[in-house]
Amino acid sequence: MTTRRTDIKALRKKMIDEGFYTNTSLSAASGVDRTLVGKILSGKKQPPSEAMFRLAAALNMSDQEAVSIFFAKS
Repeated sequence: MTTRRTDIKALRKKMIDEGFYTNTSLSAASGVDRTLVGKILSGKKQPPSEAMFRLAAALNMSDQEAVSIFFAKS
């Protein structure tokens, strides 16, 4: 069985590409708690579906891009 994890490197790159340089700025734009954003970016937590939708919207991700980042094979 393949484990799926968030591709943290790709997520951080997307943040920078979209002008988000801190967890706080992404948190403010997405409405996702800053602590949860930090846990996601450190690989400690896989985001719940609502957080994924909010982060993807704030980062202007296409559906395909969101799937490739949030459900990457590990």
